[in-house]
Amino acid sequence: MSGEENKRNYARYIEILNAHDFDALPEVVDPGRYKEIPVGLTPGWVNLEDAITAFKRVPMGIPDLHARIDDMAAEDDKVYACLTSDGDQPGALLRRAPTGCSYEVNVFDWARFEDGRIVERIQQSDTVS
Repeated sequence: MSGEENKRNYARYIEILNAHDFDALPEVVDPGRYKEIPVGLTPGWVNLEDAITAFKRVPMGIPDLHARIDDMAAEDDKVYACLTSDGDQPGALLRRAPTGCSYEVNVFDWARFEDGRIVERIQQSDTVS
């Protein structure tokens, strides 16, 4: 697959996450080989099933969470993206009490593709700022 095709598939991945349509993830990830490190949500590498479990916890605290791709580049089998995630936190999130406040964080995302689908992903949020 070309870098442009991988970028389109990565953008679709973000659309699926934004829609909380986790059953659609096999469109763009390889369920048998997928692993990720969603820093802050799980410790270390997790498979797709565990990643979905973590993803489902986030909307309980931030139901309107939305990720926007600010910049994206592809090289060989990898896509690199800078995202902005935002939403409001009316519910508890990761052992934090509801704040009712708006939430915005910058995120760096790295994804590796095989046969047009994501097989590895590392996400790092800027939790310091």
